Amino acid sequence: MKNATQGSEVITTTSTTPSPPPATTSTSLLPEYEKAEANVLSSLPTAFSNDPTLITPVSHFVQKYFHACNEAKVQNSPWSISPRMVSYHALMAMKLGIKASGQLRRQKKENVDDDDEEEEGAFEFGVAHKSLRGIHPTEENGNTFDYYKFGCNFFKPALDAKRSVILGQEHIQLISQQVQKGDNIIFFANHQTEPDPQVISLLLENIGYGDLAEDIMYVAGHKVTTDPIAIPFSMGQNLLCIHSKKHKSSEEDEATCADAKRSVTLGQEHIQQISQQVQKGDNIIFFANHQTEPDPQVISILLENIGYGDLAEDIMYVAGHKVTTDPIAIPFSMGQNLLCIHSKKHKSSEEDEAKQRQKQKQNLLAMGTMSRMLKKGGALLWVAPSGGRDRRDLSSSSGEIPIAPFDSKTIDMFRLMGEKSKVKTHYYPMAMRTYEILSPPDQIVSNVGETRDVQFGAVGIAFAEELDNALPRHLFAQEAEDSCRREYEHLVHTLEQQKQNGEEERGNAGALHP
Repeated sequence: MKNATQGSEVITTTSTTPSPPPATTSTSLLPEYEKAEANVLSSLPTAFSNDPTLITPVSHFVQKYFHACNEAKVQNSPWSISPRMVSYHALMAMKLGIKASGQLRRQKKENVDDDDEEEEGAFEFGVAHKSLRGIHPTEENGNTFDYYKFGCNFFKPALDAKRSVILGQEHIQLISQQVQKGDNIIFFANHQTEPDPQVISLLLENIGYGDLAEDIMYVAGHKVTTDPIAIPFSMGQNLLCIHSKKHKSSEEDEATCADAKRSVTLGQEHIQQISQQVQKGDNIIFFANHQTEPDPQVISILLENIGYGDLAEDIMYVAGHKVTTDPIAIPFSMGQNLLCIHSKKHKSSEEDEAKQRQKQKQNLLAMGTMSRMLKKGGALLWVAPSGGRDRRDLSSSSGEIPIAPFDSKTIDMFRLMGEKSKVKTHYYPMAMRTYEILSPPDQIVSNVGETRDVQFGAVGIAFAEELDNALPRHLFAQEAEDSCRREYEHLVHTLEQQKQNGEEERGNAGALHP
């Protein structure tokens, strides 16, 4: 089947439906199962010493697993297993989960390389994950363990072999033939339990379609790749990992730090025009000031709030290297479209020539990618011509945050790339006032690990009128900066008015009236 299915895909996507009531099972364990369960449970505090919060859910999982296997024995199931095998499965699942979730850490020693401080055995799921079978270790980073078979064997005793059914077998035969021809198959299924993939495999194997089951790619949520209990079973399946809106936490809301009542989006009439231009296939390049690391999230939040969330999702941000190397910044960068270009502001005198050449090579690759995007059309690019974030004016007693000067050469380069693309390209200045929610250090810090002060505050963005592309080069660059400054001053004034109005409302609300 493996050779016959090259070039084809078998994909399962799911929608959640309520689970039926669990079947009635025995309440007490057979003596030999009870003894084995006790031995496994006694090992949990040591196994999860790095994260004691997992002891309770893992204990529950182990107990339920022993009861299910005990019931299989009581019911004389052909798939029942001995207490020794139940213990092996439970302990192996814990071992694999702990290792793959990165809880086993090497002892940190003095004078060790950074690479040696990585988590031992930590496994990272890609967006697309191919099941680890251990058949070709060189293709699996040395893995020799068959996670697929382990997952199936683990859950097999929990299935009532005598009463389990698989209906529509005539369709399975047709599906197998279609896949062998190279056709794609997509299953739209309900979803009830985490081991649904293992259940599908076991039932298909039972009727002679085990090879078909092995090729199925499951569209899965993030929890199956992050939960230590679920991880070892997920590693044995082909997965496409997509974050589900159902599991969005209120703690993940990027808008938490933004004062929703006082935040503003100005120039909305220009946003409508931008949206129409993009839909026609034109390119858009924003020349913006830049104040905080979460500027892309602020743009998304404010545009979503006025009905342009789809537009925000398509913006490609030209960013520096720190957003892809700083451990705190990385998770937020992973959710954005980025073109990473090394900024001159972060160039260190300690860098050797090899490092500088590497950066130049990366910059050329980024520019090539950007050129292809613009030639394709419909691109939305955001760039900060200043090359970094705005910072406080330490010479001013008022603590003003002026816009950092734009680099005219940067503007010239992006304008030239737009013209070379042969696709109509529009240029818009954009002003951002986001400093309060995550202000940058007063001085440029080239290394990772800068101090971050998160605060609650009002934010604002302003879209200026489209730049006249007929302007001479020096006037075009100057107008881009001047327009951004005018809109920035407008933003600062508007946000200050919002603040004063809010304070007056709070003052009136708290006043005593005779």
